[in-house]
This record gives sequence, structure tokens and C-alpha cells, in this order.
Amino acid sequence: MGYSETIAKLNEKLNNCHQSNVEEVIQEIKDAKMNKGPTIFDWIEETILDNENVTLILE
Repeated sequence: MGYSETIAKLNEKLNNCHQSNVEEVIQEIKDAKMNKGPTIFDWIEETILDNENVTLILE
């Protein structure tokens, strides 16, 4: 769930996103190619942490 997987998912997103979001997704892809920005793991972690009824334990 690192940058290579994130780039693949962002490319899927680019193919399906509204025209008004294309530039933003392209920038996210460029950032991911430079190992910058959140990865899929970060997206999942954020989703879990935003839920007050769930406790995330990383070991």
C-alpha cells in the first residue's frame, strides 16, 4: 500500500473523475511519483482514525 499502488489507484481515479478534478488528480499522481503525499495506507489509516468507535493498534 505504498506509492506504486497509490499511483495505480490514482490513475484509475483519473480515468473516472469529473473534468473539474483532473488537474488535482494529475498533481496527486506527480507527487506520488516523487514519493510525496499520502499513500493508500495513509488514506485507510485516516478513515479509521476519524471513526471514534474504532481503535487502531499498529504493531
